[in-house]
Amino acid sequence: MSQFTKYFVFLLCASSTLAMFDESTLSDDMKKMFKILHDICVNQSGASEALINKLKIAEFPEGDKNIKCYVKCLLVQTGAMDLQGNIDVEAAMDAIPDALKDGIRVGAQHCVAKFDHMTDHCQKAYLLVQCLYEVDAEAYMMV
Repeated sequence: MSQFTKYFVFLLCASSTLAMFDESTLSDDMKKMFKILHDICVNQSGASEALINKLKIAEFPEGDKNIKCYVKCLLVQTGAMDLQGNIDVEAAMDAIPDALKDGIRVGAQHCVAKFDHMTDHCQKAYLLVQCLYEVDAEAYMMV
């Protein structure tokens, strides 16, 4: 896993143990990489900025395939989901400090197991992220 991927997966998963995520704490390099990732996934999914902005404030709009595929793209681009739609919790754990792993692993495993049977990868990714939010709303973060 690349350093960027590890950092992104850490922020996506480990944020469940933090208070509110503060984007101002990111380095300029990280902000640039998140912007690149965002742009790639907007181009691939066709998701609108309006709906992405809703996701950023933990509003999960239903009925829009593009926003769901945006979330899938984020997970695939960071290695948290493979092209067959499989989520690799343990690979994501590599990027998380040891002290935080147990709590995050339980929440992530719960959410992954809940949607593991799904064949629509966009829907699966979207519901997974929504589940992670429901497990710990205080720590939700979306780029």
